[in-house]
Amino acid sequence: MSKTIFFIGPAAMVMLLAIASVGYAGTIIMIDAPDSFSTNASGINPEGQITGYYVDRNFGDHGFLRQADGTFITIDVPNSLATIAAAINPSGEITGSYLDANRVQHSFLRKRDGSFTTFDVPGAAQVNGRALPIAINPAGEITGNYADANGVHGFLRKRDGGVITFDAPGAVLGFSGGTLPQAINSSAEITGYYFDVNFGSDRIFLRKRDGSFITFGVPNTIESFAFGINAEGEITGYYIANGEHGFLRRRDGSFITFDPNGSVWTFPKAINPAGQITGVYLDANSATHSFLYTEKRDKF
Repeated sequence: MSKTIFFIGPAAMVMLLAIASVGYAGTIIMIDAPDSFSTNASGINPEGQITGYYVDRNFGDHGFLRQADGTFITIDVPNSLATIAAAINPSGEITGSYLDANRVQHSFLRKRDGSFTTFDVPGAAQVNGRALPIAINPAGEITGNYADANGVHGFLRKRDGGVITFDAPGAVLGFSGGTLPQAINSSAEITGYYFDVNFGSDRIFLRKRDGSFITFGVPNTIESFAFGINAEGEITGYYIANGEHGFLRRRDGSFITFDPNGSVWTFPKAINPAGQITGVYLDANSATHSFLYTEKRDKF
């Protein structure tokens, strides 16, 4: 049987790396879906529910929901050939993508009761329906990217099922560039990165709920990438300038940059309402570790 391959971006790739605790005593629980060849977690909510996908012994792809008590639920969109779960919100709603019987890719929303809603981004069917949900907020609003005949774009699927498509101002189109949303907060503010007219000079965008954009890069850097946004609109990610480093962009537009001790490559992934940031980093021996960065709030 041929292996199903889904496109995943840098954020998803980092989720596949091993995670070790740094500076704190803690417990690591190994997570393997039953009868799986490999298990790939991609999202967790405040209840401790985890979602992702696994590959079975016959090389089939299935989504999963791991409950806080350790029990697993397999997620397969009805009549699908493969299901990939990408993100989960506080209510336990899960989004992701799947292949139908004709091997055309579509998107899904799985509600807490286990029912499915499937959807396509308008225009994406021109290239086999490719749409990739990346994140879902507490209201069930979903963001991600899709491809049409012109290239890669961002989308927002609203709670009522309506879909808004968008490009960051100045984004160059094409299948090696475009607009790549990575996170959405409770106010439906979306952040991610895009490729500008100086292709290869990656910049960050913040799309506000009203559809307006702020675009920026970390000052005095080569490239910048955003991967997390909290309810306050603070953004985290990494930038390239003599190595890869983490940053926090405050609501007022000011920046803080940081690296864990010993890091040669810092990759922040998520930020909570208190401004705490977590992610992974590589040390000089190419070993992967996790980190928690906490800024003193009295700096604001």
